[in-house]
Amino acid sequence: MNEFLFWNLTRISRFLEFQNFIEKVGDYITDICYLACIHHVKLESTFVNAALAVEIMEGLASALYPDMSVQSVALPLVFKAEVMHRLGLKR
Repeated sequence: MNEFLFWNLTRISRFLEFQNFIEKVGDYITDICYLACIHHVKLESTFVNAALAVEIMEGLASALYPDMSVQSVALPLVFKAEVMHRLGLKR
């Protein structure tokens, strides 16, 4: 693996230790996609589709509700989805 790519991915993961992931998820996805592009790393299409959806939803949410805390809205939904997934439940 290219050292520059490795260094950047390490930087992102170490930065996550000190920041709230949910608040900056769009930035992290953008960084990962950018790094994959410049280092010619193929990403799964499902990841790219999810990344685009997150970016669009973040943009809409910030445009419609600039004072909204993404973390307070997203964390309960993510937690519920993870519990349902682990229990094998559908919506």
